[in-house]
Amino acid sequence: MAYASLLFATKKFLIENLTYANRPLNEGLCDVMVDGRPPTNAGEIFVAIHAGGFRGLSTEILECSHSLNVTLTFRCAKTGFDRVGMKNIVDQSLGMGDFAQLIVEYIHLNYQILHDANERIVKTKNRWVEPLRFANSSPPRYVDGNWFHAKEGQEEALVQTIAFSEAKRVQFAAFQPYPEDFDGIEGGGALEHDFRLPEHLIKDVLFPYDLP
Repeated sequence: MAYASLLFATKKFLIENLTYANRPLNEGLCDVMVDGRPPTNAGEIFVAIHAGGFRGLSTEILECSHSLNVTLTFRCAKTGFDRVGMKNIVDQSLGMGDFAQLIVEYIHLNYQILHDANERIVKTKNRWVEPLRFANSSPPRYVDGNWFHAKEGQEEALVQTIAFSEAKRVQFAAFQPYPEDFDGIEGGGALEHDFRLPEHLIKDVLFPYDLP
């Protein structure tokens, strides 16, 4: 649930704050997906929020950095090839380029998304401690009907993926031993490392903020 909390907190913020062509987003235009592909019945645009990977940051505690992707799909079947660049990428009111940049500005270092994600996992101590940061964006690319789960040639669209990373979360491992519960390896003596967390990690990593 914790990883999902970041995805759904991002979706909530975009739907409540972002508009396209002077219209607010809704779940028909923006949703959490398995990957960047929109649902079959998606309209002219779709904003897919989907999980990236995650990696460990420490050998002493379970501290992970998580990634999140936002993929834009702009249908262009009604636009001639000679007009696709102008209408879907450059156009100031409908263009993919400006819309992608706006999403970067809305998500990068957004502590409101971080707070909302933590509110969704309030019953656990495994909190998000740092927000998403913009990492990179792919260039726009053409896709065909397979992208919409339709027959090839029926649909065309431009697609662009914006990657965010470095959302950090500190967890207590399910089987993490503690000094009072650990007496060494049976028949083999005690381990050299007693598994106690260094004071600087407790202060600077586990509890760097006054979280509830």
